[in-house]
Amino acid sequence: MRQIEFTVRGMKGDLYTCTFEREGDNLNAFCTCPDGRSGNYCKHRFALIDGNHDIVVSNNAQEVDELLEMVSGTDVETALVALSEAIETYQQAEERLIEAQNGLAMAMRK
Repeated sequence: MRQIEFTVRGMKGDLYTCTFEREGDNLNAFCTCPDGRSGNYCKHRFALIDGNHDIVVSNNAQEVDELLEMVSGTDVETALVALSEAIETYQQAEERLIEAQNGLAMAMRK
């Protein structure tokens, strides 16, 4: 099992611990922030997986790059791909919605 632990600074200055553990093709990620402890969306874990070194206050910010390698080939990578595709679909739908709203507004002005 491979494990990396980071101390990160939250938006209000609080310090939290983010731990990533890889076993086989499974990557577990934990954070001590309130959302992370509740099992909810935790921006600290996602920021680290996105390669953000800036929130790391421990002396291992360079390990963020190793974390990115840890994600490769895991269930988390599969979920990230699905999320990326969903975001793209959402953005395209949002653009179509705006175009339709503008078209309706234009039709009302004629």
